[in-house]
Amino acid sequence: NEMTDRRGENSSMRDAMVPPGSPPAVILGFELNGLGVARALNRHGVKCIGLSEPLPNPAWKTNTCKVVTCAEWSRHAVLEKLVEIARAHARKLPLLITKDVSVQWVSDARDELAEFYEFALPEKAVVDALLDKAAFAQLSAEEGWPIPRTWKIQSKQELLSVLEEVPFPCILKPETHLDLFAQRSPRKAFKLSDADELVRTYDMAAQWTSRLVLQEWIRGGDDRIAAAARRSRLPM
Repeated sequence: NEMTDRRGENSSMRDAMVPPGSPPAVILGFELNGLGVARALNRHGVKCIGLSEPLPNPAWKTNTCKVVTCAEWSRHAVLEKLVEIARAHARKLPLLITKDVSVQWVSDARDELAEFYEFALPEKAVVDALLDKAAFAQLSAEEGWPIPRTWKIQSKQELLSVLEEVPFPCILKPETHLDLFAQRSPRKAFKLSDADELVRTYDMAAQWTSRLVLQEWIRGGDDRIAAAARRSRLPM
């Protein structure tokens, strides 16, 4: 019947797309996003190894991936474990990254990891600019890209000095992804309606990072999101 034909077709597709002996893909940061990647690859017969931090995660309960944990989620421990995984295989492994901080670690160690892994990243300067919200805002201004007005805040004095310029509502968030902020903060970013709320929220967030970014709030729903591309002096 039609159902059987479709299943047979999908099975043949998997066999055809993944040659025998193909190396497994390594998913760096195996949480819910990593699980989604593993499921997508599994549909095409790709074996996966998920590298995760030591704390248990519901995503581990899957038969689409072999989960390996690090002793700690730090640059040194993750890179060491990546090399250990790669040395157990004769061929380079595809590396897929699902967390911002891991992108930074792999980008910084790209020369070391290139011996063991296949991965696609822009040049380091581009990665650094994309991961740092303040640096990206500066880059956008230089390139003429339209983005919300942005202020780099590294002290309460800096915050107070720009209060009169800030339109409300506004957004306060860390300059870069930080595990400590993610663990302690109730939100990834804060939408604030007035100056008093902004100052109070800054006092709380500054406990976890001294590098924050303040941005104007762009009103509208998802239908107001737009993407644009143009020629740039930056190699992407």
